[in-house]
Amino acid sequence: MSYKIRPARAGDEQSLYALAQLTGGGFTNLPPDLKALEAKIVRSNEAFSETEDAVRDHVYVLVLEHSDSGQIVGTAQIFAKVGVKQPFYSYRLSQLTKTSPELDQRITTQMLTLTTDLGSGPVNFLS
Repeated sequence: MSYKIRPARAGDEQSLYALAQLTGGGFTNLPPDLKALEAKIVRSNEAFSETEDAVRDHVYVLVLEHSDSGQIVGTAQIFAKVGVKQPFYSYRLSQLTKTSPELDQRITTQMLTLTTDLGSGPVNFLS
């Protein structure tokens, strides 16, 4: 089987909608809402057609398409400049392990922590 990744285009809304329904509605970047998906594709097409080099608050919607059938089997999105206009919230999954030699016990707990790692301003990695 052969697949290709390409920008989403008008006409892909129904396929993206079908994928969105598979998520159970809890995936905020892929809502099961045709109008919202249409708007997202329009915004993506505008971003892909941008001719300036300046990075803006663009969203790029990509699809994974089966080369022979043309069926869309996956999607991805790239958000440029995340966290600049408003904070970007995400979750970090980590493990906390506590050991008690006196009790001869070791307990490992998974922790879900709300983070705002992005949006603290520009980072200069060269200095």
